[in-house]
Amino acid sequence: VAIVGAVADVAWRLNDSRPLDVLILDDRLDPDGEEPIPDALWRLIYLAGARRPPTRPLLILRENAFPLDIRDALVGAVQERRGSAYLLPHWSTPADDAQAVQWVLTQVQLETRPAQHWIMPLSAAGGCGKTTQLGNLGLALQRRGLRTLMIDADFANGSLTKWLKATPGSFEPFVTLPQEEPNPGPSYSLDAVRRRIAPHPSGVDLMSSGSGLSEVADMALPAMMALVTAVRQLPYDVVCLDAGPDLKARPYALHVLRDGCVGMVVAQPGRKERDGASEMLRVLRDLAAPDRNASLLTHAALLGVEAERGSVADIYQVHADLLRLYPVVDLGVVPRDPRLISTVAESTTFISVYDVAPRSPYCRAMETAAERLLAWQRVPTAAPAAAGAARPWWRRLLGAAPTPQPQEVLR
Repeated sequence: VAIVGAVADVAWRLNDSRPLDVLILDDRLDPDGEEPIPDALWRLIYLAGARRPPTRPLLILRENAFPLDIRDALVGAVQERRGSAYLLPHWSTPADDAQAVQWVLTQVQLETRPAQHWIMPLSAAGGCGKTTQLGNLGLALQRRGLRTLMIDADFANGSLTKWLKATPGSFEPFVTLPQEEPNPGPSYSLDAVRRRIAPHPSGVDLMSSGSGLSEVADMALPAMMALVTAVRQLPYDVVCLDAGPDLKARPYALHVLRDGCVGMVVAQPGRKERDGASEMLRVLRDLAAPDRNASLLTHAALLGVEAERGSVADIYQVHADLLRLYPVVDLGVVPRDPRLISTVAESTTFISVYDVAPRSPYCRAMETAAERLLAWQRVPTAAPAAAGAARPWWRRLLGAAPTPQPQEVLR
């Protein structure tokens, strides 16, 4: 929200590339040279509408500020740009001014979108299960009624797309955005981004860079930042971003982390995996948060994964050591369940761990991790997932209609 003062300052801010949701104007602007105030208001309203995405203008006018034809023209210009206008009485009192302030607060509140919560799995070691844990955490959040978008930005492997068993050709990869909009500015158009979002049978939505090496297109940093800016304007509660294994090759991921994204560090007890988790936590500790008073550890959380059977490494000791060295949020430890994960992976169509064994120790631990994440992020809309609310996996395989489940039964 920008509350304007001098005309020159406002025009400079509107020409900036940073996103701006609302512009609040009134007839008491500080003049810019000899330009009449009605002309200045008209120019600023035009600049607000010409931005991409457009900025919504709010206009407060005193009834006697301008002749009737000028006043009506300004109000019409504001309304054409999805804005609103408020008229103060000729002799306004403090009570009238307070009403105008309340009107502004109401208008801004109507346009305020719920906060998006971004999650990105992190580790300096490959093969530690980042995509699997991110996907199952995202499904746990979606089961609580949160609108969830999964973005597969692993250009080389497309592992999240494969994990969701998304059929090639059922979605348009977002790497085609630069061909459609070569100069997007700070944000791609929302229509272009929406066309590249595919609904998934699990209830989440998917945006993918492609199915792997078959798509050789890549996206430069400005293009990825324009995509991120557009996604932030969409009505999702949770965005799960799989950025691939190498953050150095994907600098946009660091920008997303600095903007408040939760960095979910996945740790297994093996030497390579625990060193990968420790290295990533060290990197987050050395990177400054935007306010420069803290490091990116303030945005980090730790999720442990048990070792394979027969391993001499102890994940609980590794987990405790990492938490002692790096003060991050503890999402707990999920047990390793190779039979459950294998059942899901070997299915020719998508089924989730919550379809196959919703009461398994793995699912319970993942739901505990989701609850801890929601409590940390203070997400008020979360509700416990209903037992049996998901469609049975065997019915998905057979294509049968879902059986109605009693809504009162909760796990």
